[in-house]
Amino acid sequence: MKWLNRLSDRAYSCASKQTGFFLLSLLVVILFTMQIGTNGMKKFDSTAEMLDMNKLGYSIAIVYGLLTRLGSIGRLIYVQQLGIDILFAVVFALFQSVMISGLIRRSQVGDRWKILNLLPFARSLLDLVENGLLLSIIFRFPVENLILVATASTVTIAKWIIYYVVVVTLFSLGTYSTIKSLPKGKLSPKVS
Repeated sequence: MKWLNRLSDRAYSCASKQTGFFLLSLLVVILFTMQIGTNGMKKFDSTAEMLDMNKLGYSIAIVYGLLTRLGSIGRLIYVQQLGIDILFAVVFALFQSVMISGLIRRSQVGDRWKILNLLPFARSLLDLVENGLLLSIIFRFPVENLILVATASTVTIAKWIIYYVVVVTLFSLGTYSTIKSLPKGKLSPKVS
């Protein structure tokens, strides 16, 4: 547990507006690059989307249907997309951790809440595992593996659950810090 506290403290100490803007700029570039790759996949299958965007998971039919429709060149583009997604997972975790750390500092909720800044890393760790599983599925194509697909789908669902926990954490901290920064009496109803 000490190593988690050290990691949380490190993330907390690196949080600044400059770091946040740098990471946001990097995210925009990565997302733009990923959109180009998705457009490339759509040349082979107009409905093609990255499997990890399916918040409710995916079935063996969906996975192998997509990989079949993409063909060898489309699958190669997908592999490249997963490589870029690895970079996205790391940068996105850093960005969200910086945001949470900044909101914790701004809201002055106390040091015991700093550990929340590690939630984005849990999401990104699942993203990395998911990418590894999807790469394994693609490299084994056309051999179908129900266990790999079921595991990848489960990891995808877990990743999205943690993502929404991060969003709720950001929203809650943002709301709390905004309310706390209001002058006293602004939220009290006027009594006539």
